[in-house]
Amino acid sequence: MNILKNTLMVAALSMGLTFAVGNVFAQVCDPKDPKCEPPKDGADCSPGYYKKHPEVWCGIAITDPGDGCDATVALLSAERGATRDERDAAKAILDAYYGTAANSPCEDDD
Repeated sequence: MNILKNTLMVAALSMGLTFAVGNVFAQVCDPKDPKCEPPKDGADCSPGYYKKHPEVWCGIAITDPGDGCDATVALLSAERGATRDERDAAKAILDAYYGTAANSPCEDDD
């Protein structure tokens, strides 16, 4: 039952992130593409930073410290099967939570 619940949570979060980000960001960009730079004053941590540092957002930006955080880490992890779009969507939601570069938890994108 827990596996089904977790699978449904990941699917629901994935769809929610896709819809939420799709409305805010019309284009998902490859960060290496010079034509598609992030806003200069916005938060811009990499999916890898968020994946390696859940302590900066789990329980704050994602208010469910259990399954919600686990599902978000899964969406940030190519190693766990997340697509590029899922990783970008999860990153965009977390970046949007912090809003500005000054509020961003990452000083140096790792």
